[in-house]
Amino acid sequence: KTDLLALSSAEFCLSVENTTPKKQQTPERATVSIVGNDRPGIIDEIANLLAANNVNVIKLDSCAENSPMSAGLLFVAKLEIELGSSADFAQIQQRLEALSAELMVEINTA
Repeated sequence: KTDLLALSSAEFCLSVENTTPKKQQTPERATVSIVGNDRPGIIDEIANLLAANNVNVIKLDSCAENSPMSAGLLFVAKLEIELGSSADFAQIQQRLEALSAELMVEINTA
C-alpha cells in the first residue's frame, strides 16, 4: 500500500482503499427431466428460456423415442443445470411447462 501511494505525484493521484472480498456463493444445482411430444425447435426454446432466467446448462442429453401409446415420437431430455442467484426452481419448472401443454417437467435438486 505504501509503495502504491508513493507513485502519486502532482500530475497523478492514486488512492488505495481497503475492501473485504465478497463471499462467493456456491450455485444451486439441479437435474431436470423433460418429456413431451417431439417437435422442431424444442431445444432452442428450452435453452433460450433457461438463459433468460439466469440458468446455466452444465450438461444436456436429449433424444427422440417412439411413444408407447401412439405412433408419434417423444422428446426426452435430461439436463444438469446451475441456478443463478435470482433463479427459483418452481418458477423455472412452471416456465418450462408453459412452453408446451404436452411437456412434463421434473426438477430434482442435487
